[in-house]
Amino acid sequence: MEKIWQPSDIELLYESDEFVVARKPAHLVVHPYKGRGAAKSEGSLMALVRDKVGQLVYPIHRLDGPVSGPVLFALKGKYVPLAQDAWHSEDTKKCYQALVKGVLPVSGVYDFELREKGGFKRKAITIFDPIRPYGDCTLVDIEIKTGRKHQIRRHFSRRSHNLIGDVKYGRGPINHYFQEHYGLNRLFLHCHKFKITLSNGVLIDVDCPLDEELNEVLAKLDKNPFHFEYLQSEKGPLSEKLDELSL
Repeated sequence: MEKIWQPSDIELLYESDEFVVARKPAHLVVHPYKGRGAAKSEGSLMALVRDKVGQLVYPIHRLDGPVSGPVLFALKGKYVPLAQDAWHSEDTKKCYQALVKGVLPVSGVYDFELREKGGFKRKAITIFDPIRPYGDCTLVDIEIKTGRKHQIRRHFSRRSHNLIGDVKYGRGPINHYFQEHYGLNRLFLHCHKFKITLSNGVLIDVDCPLDEELNEVLAKLDKNPFHFEYLQSEKGPLSEKLDELSL
C-alpha cells in the first residue's frame, strides 16, 4: 500500500531566510509532473515542504523518485538565481552511497558520455570509492561532477556493477533475492551530502546519513553477506545466467 506522506514526516536539514533543505524519502517525487492527478500532486515533496514551512517553495534541483536524500528549496522565486547556476557547477559537491553488484577493489572514475533526450551525447563524470564489500556486492561512495539523467545508475550498469534494487537498469533475480532475504524494497541509492556556495558567497553544507531502512539491509549483509551462488538455490527459472550476473 502506498504511504500517504504528511508534512510532519518531512525533516528539514537546513533553514535560513532564503533557503531550506528537506530530507526526501524514497518513493516520493520532488515536484508534480505532467500526467499526475491532483491528489498525487499533493503528495510531492514540494507540496509537503510548502505546507510544513507555510509558504511557496521553489526546488533548485531534484532527486529521482526511488532515491532518498537532501533537496534544496528557495523560499522565494527571487532567490532561485543565487543557487541555480552554482548547483550545476563542478565545484558543488554532491555525494551518494550505493550498493552495487560485484566487487570493486579500487577507486576510479567513470567519465564516458551518456546519451540525453534527443540523442545527443553529453559529458558525464562519476567518481567512486569503495567503502566495503559484502560478499559479491559492494557499498560505494560516489561523487558526481555532472548531473545527467540517471547518471549513477547508467554509469554503473554499463560496467556490469548494477545498483541493487534498480528495476530499470538492474538485475531482476538479484533484486528479488535482496527483497526476499534482506528486506530491500527500494533502490539502494542515497544522497548523503551536498556542499554548495551560492552566488552571494553563502555556503550551504548538508549531511544526510543513510536512511534507517538501508542501514538495516547493511546490518543483515554484515551477518550474512550476499554471494552469487545463493541464486542457484532459488526456486524458479532465472532470467539471466549465473555467469552473466557475476561479470
